[in-house]
Amino acid sequence: MPLKSQAIFDLMDTTLKSNPSLLKKVNAVYVFNLESDGQTHTYTADAKNEASAGIKKGTPQGKADCTITMSDTDFFDLSTGKLDGMAAFAGGKLKVSGNIMLAQKLSTITQQLGPAKL
Repeated sequence: MPLKSQAIFDLMDTTLKSNPSLLKKVNAVYVFNLESDGQTHTYTADAKNEASAGIKKGTPQGKADCTITMSDTDFFDLSTGKLDGMAAFAGGKLKVSGNIMLAQKLSTITQQLGPAKL
């Protein structure tokens, strides 16, 4: 069964590849570990290197700057503004390792997606 968040990742991929100025603002490699149906699905978002910018399934070749772990549904809700990031973190729905400040920069990317596209 496809992830609910797949549409988010597809839009993020297009946005990161087509917006070099966004890479300069974010300047990070993220790993997302999304849990769905008892399985963990891993995606890498490269918002740092123009040559490899975008979303890929799996882990990065190098080291991630920030790793986010949460359920697929919660990530979808977070990305679409239905779930507040601070509330999710405080409530244990969002786990962050690495540079926690970079997790806040994710909104720089998700705001580019726009609710009409989802």
